[in-house]
Amino acid sequence: MNAEEAGPAERRSRDWGTVMNRVTCEAVKLEERGGRTVLLCPRCGSGSLQHLGVAVYERAERAPFALQVSTRRSNVGIEMVDADQADNPSANGHGVALQLYCESCSGDEVQDIELTFAQDGAATLLAWRFPPRDL
Repeated sequence: MNAEEAGPAERRSRDWGTVMNRVTCEAVKLEERGGRTVLLCPRCGSGSLQHLGVAVYERAERAPFALQVSTRRSNVGIEMVDADQADNPSANGHGVALQLYCESCSGDEVQDIELTFAQDGAATLLAWRFPPRDL
């Protein structure tokens, strides 16, 4: 199937893996520590995740555009984006991406790790997006 034959979701998922150089992982691991639940890094398993920002995507089902609201380091952005080119974790609806940084495996360079929530029909899907370690 070529790009002209592929639908928007297929184009985005194929481009997303190569252009954005990120991998996805659906296993979200938690650990109990002193009566608190700690989210663990999908790359190294550390509980040292720091919050960087969040992106929220408001999109009517299969609409050509999405409203993207994002915050990062005291900056706020609000814009309408092409739904096929957006970083929305949902192929057809609303989505949220919580951007994190791992103190244990991200090194000196801030490499975002994203915990994503995606609308898929009546279900909400939870997954990770992050660059592989060798980038």
